[in-house]
Amino acid sequence: MANAYKAAGFLAAGLCGLLIACGGEEAGDDGPDGAAQFKTTIAPFEAAKLGTNGYQPKTGPAQLSLEVNAKGALTVQGGGDIADAKLVGTVGSGKLALDAGFSLEGKLKVATGIPGAPTYDDAIPGLKDISTPLVGQIAFDPFLVADKNAELVVKVPKTALPEIKLGTFPGKLALTISDKSEIHMTFQGTCVGVTGKKPSWTGDLTPSGTLVIDAAVNLDVDVPTIGKTIKLPSVSIPIKLGVKALDVASTSTVDVPDGREGSKCANGPGSQTPPGGNEPSDGGVDAKADGGMNVSDGGQPVTTTCATKQTALCPATVLTIRGDDGNDVVSTTGKGFGWVRVHVEESTKFSAPLGLNVKMSGQNGIWFYSAVGIGFGTASCGDFAPTPFTVKADHDDVSMTAAVSWPDKSAADDSLDFLIRVDVGLCADWTLTIHR
Repeated sequence: MANAYKAAGFLAAGLCGLLIACGGEEAGDDGPDGAAQFKTTIAPFEAAKLGTNGYQPKTGPAQLSLEVNAKGALTVQGGGDIADAKLVGTVGSGKLALDAGFSLEGKLKVATGIPGAPTYDDAIPGLKDISTPLVGQIAFDPFLVADKNAELVVKVPKTALPEIKLGTFPGKLALTISDKSEIHMTFQGTCVGVTGKKPSWTGDLTPSGTLVIDAAVNLDVDVPTIGKTIKLPSVSIPIKLGVKALDVASTSTVDVPDGREGSKCANGPGSQTPPGGNEPSDGGVDAKADGGMNVSDGGQPVTTTCATKQTALCPATVLTIRGDDGNDVVSTTGKGFGWVRVHVEESTKFSAPLGLNVKMSGQNGIWFYSAVGIGFGTASCGDFAPTPFTVKADHDDVSMTAAVSWPDKSAADDSLDFLIRVDVGLCADWTLTIHR
């Protein structure tokens, strides 16, 4: 892509940022300002399986199957200063930067249905060697732990790839990346704090978006009833990678009392310890929670505090698995009482039953008092409705399992959303693993 297109704006009075960008500008490498500096870099597309899930369209004179190979790095950084004996974000020091790219590979079928006419059914030669950049960055105000987020949107301009010759077949494939293509990287802070003068900051990254590809087969000869061009319907490839928990690392030290603040801190949301207050007993920030459900009793005698606080944290984030194909596995952690929202997606249109399997595990000896409920996901966790499908459940001293399956209905999308309710009698750690 020879040209770069870039525009920037801010939402929510500068607390939520939006950048629309594309092209060959590299994300800056300057470090964040402030008494404490945080920075982490991850590969957001690592192990991602993106594609059309078979040929599109299902019938017609030409059908296209595509896979997306995306690579690159995403950097989250920010700085903090000391104010009123607390760690606060340095205005404008946050940065969310993507330096990545993608290529395509796939297969093509061409069959005009005319007796004696040439056909094609093979891989698309040379396609994987054509790369398209995904580059952009946004500034924001750390630490985004109070229902705020930073969203980077990278829009891809309309880009016609070089025509591809199809071996001895009398025609070429023309692919165009539509300007409807865009990639979103959304970051939300989940906990910021200080333990023993060591600052820490965790957050959730949610990659999403859609790649839209327009395709046509340009024939060398005019074919009766078809002409010289076979235009295919636009192919949309969704970018669904789930939520990634990040530890935005820091090597700084700050001279302030211990405390933490955020929805997934180990001692509960909004609980940064004031000067002279009691320190949380776990002595640190829990950076492993990725389902919106970590609430702790802070080392005090067991009460209903976990359940009381957790009820209000019905997760807006949806974990996604394929229910009829693949080996997707997602997991999340929590304490006490919690909700998990799962979208089980029908990824093929073939007749194949869909299923959801859940395993809850944790500390030895606590699970005799545990329960797992699976119901349909609705507007809020208060609307939890038991599933009409049979749920098979089992348990032992250290784990509990539950499973549900449902048939594939012909010519219908059988994807379903579920809410999983975990209720542990103690404010103890649990892990939920979900797969097909």
